[in-house]
Amino acid sequence: MLTSPRNRYTYYPDAADVPETQAVNVHNRSYSIGALVDIPAPGAQGVLFAHGSWFGGHALYVKDSRLHYVNNFVGIMEQKVVATEDVPTGENLILSASFDKDGEDPPGVATGMLSLYHGDRKVGEGRIRVQPGYFELAGEGLCIGRDGGAAVTDDYPGERPTGSPAAPSTGSPSTSAANPTSTSNARPPPCSPGSKQRPIVVTAAAGAAAVTRELSGSGR
Repeated sequence: MLTSPRNRYTYYPDAADVPETQAVNVHNRSYSIGALVDIPAPGAQGVLFAHGSWFGGHALYVKDSRLHYVNNFVGIMEQKVVATEDVPTGENLILSASFDKDGEDPPGVATGMLSLYHGDRKVGEGRIRVQPGYFELAGEGLCIGRDGGAAVTDDYPGERPTGSPAAPSTGSPSTSAANPTSTSNARPPPCSPGSKQRPIVVTAAAGAAAVTRELSGSGR
């Protein structure tokens, strides 16, 4: 069954990868990604959103207590933006990235400013170029709370597969993000004790304010 075109998508963790042909289209246009999370203690880290692979893609993640965004341009250039402040702690926190297209170089390749936000406060920015064609050369889809296949970047924290934000390591075995029954010694179970990722909203338009307003009402 076909649905009418739309510019806003809501995704949730603990779900299968979304094929690129069915996912939000961010090629050659402005876009925003917003994640609603609970972080009860300092030291959270992990993947919030990932789309694509090392052949091209982008991801929003937390590493070393800082929000990171990376855009891998056709596998030849990683463009990384890192927040200047640690992520806050608390419930119903909104972490987001917003790309504002301001040109094309060459034609068909969007250029512009990628900004990172904690709520409505900007905490980082940098200029990037957005891949014009599909990310899905190797069958990679859109993932929430993990990067399920070939990683968009090798900068993710911890062991593979990398999961959603987790509390600081205590040295005890952890549950793998992709398979809840497997264990590793990377860090405690993703999203525990108490850390939790809720919806991700992706809009094919610039401006973190829109996703912040929407997510502000979804966690109560």
